[in-house]
Amino acid sequence: MDTDTDSLQPHVGLDSSSTNIQEQFFELLIRSNAPPAPPLLAYGRRSFLHYLDFSVPSNTELHELASSNELSEFIERRASLLGHLKGFFSPLRRFPPEMLGHIFAFCRDNSLAANHTVCDEQHALMVLGNVCSRWRAVLRSMPELWSDLHFSTPAMMTRNAAVTQHLLGLSRNRPLSLRISTPTGEDAVDCMAPLQRFRGLPLTSLTVEEVQEIVMGLPLLWTLRTVVDKLETLTMVVTAEDSSFSHFVFGVMEFCTLSELSISVVDSKAFDFESFLEYFRFAPSLRRLAIKGDVAPLHVEDHTDVSSVFCSNFAWHQLTTLTINMGVPALEARDILCLCTGLEIATFSELADQSEEELEERRGRIFFPDICTLSSLRRLSLTSGSSIHCCDLLERMSFPKLESLTLDLDTSLDVFPIVLDLVRNSRFHLLHLNLCQLDDLAIDELCSILMEIPSLETLSIEHCDAYDELIEKCFTYPCSEDGLPLLRFPRLRTFILDPLSVDSGDCPSNVLKLVESLSHYAGGSATPCPVLGTIRLPFYRCNAEEETRFKQQLASVCADGFNLEYLPLS
Repeated sequence: MDTDTDSLQPHVGLDSSSTNIQEQFFELLIRSNAPPAPPLLAYGRRSFLHYLDFSVPSNTELHELASSNELSEFIERRASLLGHLKGFFSPLRRFPPEMLGHIFAFCRDNSLAANHTVCDEQHALMVLGNVCSRWRAVLRSMPELWSDLHFSTPAMMTRNAAVTQHLLGLSRNRPLSLRISTPTGEDAVDCMAPLQRFRGLPLTSLTVEEVQEIVMGLPLLWTLRTVVDKLETLTMVVTAEDSSFSHFVFGVMEFCTLSELSISVVDSKAFDFESFLEYFRFAPSLRRLAIKGDVAPLHVEDHTDVSSVFCSNFAWHQLTTLTINMGVPALEARDILCLCTGLEIATFSELADQSEEELEERRGRIFFPDICTLSSLRRLSLTSGSSIHCCDLLERMSFPKLESLTLDLDTSLDVFPIVLDLVRNSRFHLLHLNLCQLDDLAIDELCSILMEIPSLETLSIEHCDAYDELIEKCFTYPCSEDGLPLLRFPRLRTFILDPLSVDSGDCPSNVLKLVESLSHYAGGSATPCPVLGTIRLPFYRCNAEEETRFKQQLASVCADGFNLEYLPLS
């Protein structure tokens, strides 16, 4: 049984007078390759008690202790617990294992890994396991802590194969997620090498970050082939100039049962999209595909249309989620949508610009039906520099089950009738618009659209410089003959105003007016039923003191009983 004694002095190198002695202790442990000496272990137990307060009320829920706010309050209430320790035994001996497990999970996710860049989450857990045998027993009884492994340095796997084997053993054959971040591709290959001894590894998710060209070579592919037979999710950041990248993709498709693939290309200008897509015929289980890169038109040999490249032997109708952020022209994005008839979620970012001549020439050779219906599509997101591109994409398209629509465009009246047709169904509940330069006519059109969405639950409008007019026309409700207000949005629950961007001073008057109008619309005593429940206000470019002042000003204009919600300060 481990004991603590008051006579044990802090290890050399620690400042016992510091208010952050627990941070010094953890940092020393993390930087040390050898197990800590007994005096340091004893000091670690005492310093850890500075970090957490264990005088928790009996009715405290476990999830409350795991929250950073609760822990911060505990720490503030108890400046020092050393004076309350009596005898040789730590209070941790009597602490419930379930509560201790929540503390470990919090330390891994929010404290150790965040405060010390020299370690990763698993190393932090190993440090905690060195404190006492009881802590080790609790850690080893929680395989969920070890099912998501992150190796930020190759040395974590290559210098101590026994440690790697031990970590993998702690996962207890659970579906394993592995994330490797390394500054050089050569190191990444070395980092994967120790896995070769673990055949049948239950690796279902692999993320390789910050890789270079050499990573895409055969060594990494061979390693994956020998140890992975159930890989479902692959996320990689690659350079498009790597000649072996296509071979790597082919190998992954052939030897793994991928259901989700996300590729982020560093240099999309050199990315051969046609060669990349040729290999998807070997991915019968692929359901979610994301292709991201620098915003530049896709490179296809001999000026072949992107959509014609998609018309390969791959059954695109099996895809349920598609994300392309590489400058696809709008009309070709429409053709791709027509191919992927089973899509549920579609996102096209930064639609490429096309001249009027190119648009007319492209419209003349569209080979899909005049009206294309995607009966499964629930969420659609389009970002473009021009509304006309969205019109070209959306015309002659039908989404009978559309629930969520996100448009980022410069305002044009041409797009509003198309949007109105898209949102006229009983399922639609979320509308996100990024609108610029709204004039009175455009506001009238937008209000007309909003009035046609009785099922609207969430409305998000960004970068709108006409909030006053919008609120006056959309949220100022009329009254019936008996004097009760007629609710225009009977199901509206969340209004997102983004961004509230201020550098200094008080909260803008138009924002105060908006919040006052919406909160009284939602919480007024004459309202026959509850409607708007949340206004979410993000804050940008302001410090904590300014944020507090803004919140106080906003709260002062809200109707009684109405609750504002704030996005995290960024």
